[in-house]
Amino acid sequence: MEAMDDAADESAAMAAADQLLDASYWLTLGQEALQDNRPQDALEACRRTLLLLPDMAQLYALMLEAGDRVGDGSSAAMALSHLVRLRPDEAALHLRYAEGLLASGEIDRSVLHLKMAVRQEPGAVWPYVTALAKAGRYTELLACQPLLDALAHPPPVPFGPYSHLALAKLATGLDRADIQRTIVGLERSAAWLQPNRLLERLQQAIDAGQPFSAMRLDEAESRFLCYASPRAHLLLRSHEATTMADTSWHAWTGEIIASIGETRIALLGRDVLHAVDQANILCIADAEVMALDNYHFSFLAEVQRLVLRNDGRHYASSRVLPMLHELYPFFRPLLADQPFLGLVSPYPELAARLGRFAGIVETISYIVPETGAPAAGYFPDGHQQSLESLVVPFPGAIFLVSAGILGKLWCARIKTLGGIAIEIGELARRWVKQ
Repeated sequence: MEAMDDAADESAAMAAADQLLDASYWLTLGQEALQDNRPQDALEACRRTLLLLPDMAQLYALMLEAGDRVGDGSSAAMALSHLVRLRPDEAALHLRYAEGLLASGEIDRSVLHLKMAVRQEPGAVWPYVTALAKAGRYTELLACQPLLDALAHPPPVPFGPYSHLALAKLATGLDRADIQRTIVGLERSAAWLQPNRLLERLQQAIDAGQPFSAMRLDEAESRFLCYASPRAHLLLRSHEATTMADTSWHAWTGEIIASIGETRIALLGRDVLHAVDQANILCIADAEVMALDNYHFSFLAEVQRLVLRNDGRHYASSRVLPMLHELYPFFRPLLADQPFLGLVSPYPELAARLGRFAGIVETISYIVPETGAPAAGYFPDGHQQSLESLVVPFPGAIFLVSAGILGKLWCARIKTLGGIAIEIGELARRWVKQ
């Protein structure tokens, strides 16, 4: 019996040796194919090797490179998933794998791999703090401050990761459940407007021909407006506060705040908050957004703390205008057969198109730079000149406004001159494409 067992062991050992020889043969063929710039042949050799010896780091490294060369994402991803296990100390592999997880929405899994990469791989810092922000792991974000300070010493302005650190610091002391209850209570009150009630309220204002404005606050605007919050400046270091606002400002204008001046930007934030304070309807982040949007939560909460009040003003979701468009394309019930429509936007032809669609007698456009397009010199001088050129032809004249953060100032000016301003934001871009 013992002799039979020895024979079986010897047979198994010989089979394993043969298998290893076969695997080595195909692996060598694959390496040679890649050297000869035949990545598809290299992939085929990898697949044959995989059938024989499926747990070899050298194999998966070859498969990853071949998959990259031929654009075979599934092969590359499969190889990478094995390599991070077989080569756990290679930070670059963990970084690449985590970036794929982050892109696919697997945020918590990405954090695990980024944490392994961040100490060795400087390129892992931004995706790491981004993943922590998206996951709402603010305590871990706060713990990154020494690492960020070391990388940013002396601190450049802006240093992107500081915007996430600002998010975490502003979350300090906030009771998210209590904030949720406040928004839910507002949504259940008569002050909250669903799409049809919003349409009715706007129609009432148009029928009355009285000065009126409806504005919205989106996530990027809330990030920027936190710069005007005294609480934010108490909690944040100056370069964190500047970077927080700069993230939005640069996306809008192509410029950094340093080129404009921090004092001027602080005054702009103050002016925008004053304009928002005059809105008859304010569209804000609703309870669902406040529950799910970790990436902007404390910015949204801070700005809502500044703007929410109980004095008869109406509120709606910041997502309500696209809903209204779905129900009533291009707001036709509001615009049909009007004597006039003004449009503040980057799109020169849109006002005339809306005029033809809704049978509007006269249209006029005030052109502003498109979001994301470099507009050096537009603010403050170009903006002020455009604002001063505004003419409201008669009380109750309707204007639609799509001008980014500066749109609030346009809305306030239109209302001051007796018009009706409806801030449509990015909906204008959607209309241009339809």
